[in-house]
Amino acid sequence: MNTAFEITIEDIESLLQHEHYMDGFHLSTFYSLRGEKVFDEIFQDLNKEDFDRIEKSALYGDDMDSQTDYAYQEIIEILAEKEILIRVLQET
Repeated sequence: MNTAFEITIEDIESLLQHEHYMDGFHLSTFYSLRGEKVFDEIFQDLNKEDFDRIEKSALYGDDMDSQTDYAYQEIIEILAEKEILIRVLQET
């Protein structure tokens, strides 16, 4: 895909530090022990297919804020699929 939306390491950092997006998830033990380089390592674990999925999701948004929201939601799903993020069982 060749679109105007592009994900960065800073997006990964922002996403993982944002309570709204991380609600119901936590970082896997492997990554939580990685220290300051964790955001770069997670970014490096994304492949072309992942970036294409993220860009496609962002296109659902009408403006930059909604594009970012769609992209971040897709990143959460991808990171959960890769078991970088672990879903937390919520008590009801």
